[in-house]
Amino acid sequence: MAEYDMGYFPATIDRAYLQIRWYETDDFSVHYSEQYNDGDHWECRWDRHPNSHNARSHFHPPPDATTPGDDAEYASDWRDVLSSVLEDLDDRIEAFWE
Repeated sequence: MAEYDMGYFPATIDRAYLQIRWYETDDFSVHYSEQYNDGDHWECRWDRHPNSHNARSHFHPPPDATTPGDDAEYASDWRDVLSSVLEDLDDRIEAFWE
């Protein structure tokens, strides 16, 4: 799990983290969460794994990473997947300051 430096976020956010789980099967779960000081949260998750609620590759959208999510396509190389996720999260963080 990687904790974000809170200097990137407004004072209303107490904690932000990215949790990455990658498996030998190339299945994965990448979970992003923001924890607000009022007890609320904002989160989403990029997943590739067998399940009964979506296609193997899917995205659980914000603000609460609902299930079922949205079927998605991800690159086969883990570096490309993580690069795409980090670009999405950069956009999220930049939007706080626009």
